[in-house]
Amino acid sequence: IETASEADYAANIATSLSQDPDVLVTVGFLITTDTGLAAADNPDVSFIGIDQWMPEYPANMVGVLFNEHEGGFIAGALAASLTESGVVGVVGGREDVPPVVKFVNGYEAGAKYILGADVRVLSIYNESFTDPAKGASDAAQFMGEGADVIVGAGGPTGSGGVKAAAEAGAWAIGVDQDEYFTTFAGGTAPGSEFLASSAMKRVDLAVFRNIAAAIDGSFAGGMYILTAANDGITYAPFHDAMIPDGAAAKVEEVRAGLAAGTIDTGICGIDGLYLGAESA
Repeated sequence: IETASEADYAANIATSLSQDPDVLVTVGFLITTDTGLAAADNPDVSFIGIDQWMPEYPANMVGVLFNEHEGGFIAGALAASLTESGVVGVVGGREDVPPVVKFVNGYEAGAKYILGADVRVLSIYNESFTDPAKGASDAAQFMGEGADVIVGAGGPTGSGGVKAAAEAGAWAIGVDQDEYFTTFAGGTAPGSEFLASSAMKRVDLAVFRNIAAAIDGSFAGGMYILTAANDGITYAPFHDAMIPDGAAAKVEEVRAGLAAGTIDTGICGIDGLYLGAESA
């Protein structure tokens, strides 16, 4: 069920429960409260909530969370390895959403890991996740300031920036899923050859593992965090993009370093602020 309004979350969960499922998956941080209430009322159903954090979970609910700062770090490292101008940009979603802040700051940290003070990172937050025209405008502004790599970090708003950058011949990097198949329609949309990659959150892997746990009886409530170390944070294939060998090697080196624990993003995995910075 694709929910059109937040007011419909509870009703849509109830509709799904009327089919007597063993497992129910809900997606998005905005549906957290309704998912938790439904889980408490339906202890025989295993609930999987994507991007859903709670101080305490019912025993039959898993909240799937992600180290978005690691995904941002990977994207930043790739951007810094591709830029010729020394200027890269990130079009973000809402600043009050920790995963967005984690990704944006991770992106900056990843770019600086490669180029240090020689890179300039342009960033902007937006009030809406569903305004691709605003994202395209942000990307245009960044490119006007010299950015030659743009990443999106804000749903369709960010994807609007990614699409605009690629269509203009700048490098673009997607987020969360492989945007080659979504935003660029499997390589048939203009600019596909400039989509360098996408920083991926393996939602599919998290859902698969937890459904398997529900089947074999090992399902347990609580947080389930996807990281580079457990293959939950990675990057998409380059597809049609002609990525220089050096850049390809560098981004894989960074991914492997994050997975092995030899590279640290320096970003808090909870609020997304730089470690040592004062939390809001």
